[in-house]
Amino acid sequence: GWGRAVGWLMEGMGYSLSYSKGAMYDSLSEDADESKGYMFILREYEKLVNRVAEYAHQNGLFGWQLIGTKAHVDTSGTAMILNSMIEVLNNDVQIEDAFKTKMRECISKGVDALKLKVRNGIVLESEAECLDFGMYPQQFGFYPWGQGATLTAIAKIVKNSNL
Repeated sequence: GWGRAVGWLMEGMGYSLSYSKGAMYDSLSEDADESKGYMFILREYEKLVNRVAEYAHQNGLFGWQLIGTKAHVDTSGTAMILNSMIEVLNNDVQIEDAFKTKMRECISKGVDALKLKVRNGIVLESEAECLDFGMYPQQFGFYPWGQGATLTAIAKIVKNSNL
């Protein structure tokens, strides 16, 4: 349930869907084994996005502990989750229109909320580094992983106004 870990997983799945051979609609039928693997990742990604979207806070951000609806927000985990969705939409992964709409709503609300966490060019409320397996400090402030992920999400939205 650690938000940033979910973000890492989603980014890996999203990039895989966006840049694998199977990402091109015409290639899905060329190689049955690759197509099967691609479709498995796509279905699992859709399930994950649907589940994760349920845990967005009212303002569109996600908590450091994803399923903790009262957990302190984490800009780094939120940005990673949103970056994954943005990547999938930007690369025309073949998904249902209703699912695209759901992702766009999540992205729009989340990125707007992330922008409010930027002060003088610094992204605030990112969780500090994990100290060890399962040891999360629950300290929030300015950290490079929050800065980079948040600015990437904002830049991708600015670049592609169709989202």
